[in-house]
Amino acid sequence: MTDPFDQYPGCGYVFGRDRSCDVRVDDEYVSPRHCRVWQDANGDLWVVDLGSTNGTWIGRPGFGRRVYGQPHKLAAGEKLCIGRTAIPWNGAKA
Repeated sequence: MTDPFDQYPGCGYVFGRDRSCDVRVDDEYVSPRHCRVWQDANGDLWVVDLGSTNGTWIGRPGFGRRVYGQPHKLAAGEKLCIGRTAIPWNGAKA
């Protein structure tokens, strides 16, 4: 699978089951290279799906908003869901 953000080396973290991922997620519903999360120069957090099988969701899978192809800026209080794993975002900036 081609990661559209491979053209930006060091840009964020790849989440997935594969050993090569920056953040390994032990969840059978997570793809080997599921999504990429990064912080922009303003401190905002972004996510893009990398062609995962079960999708990257904002909110509850099947009931929230699915992230398709285009990056999504996470807002404070949103929950990033990949597979059965939920990752809350409190909006803090580094």
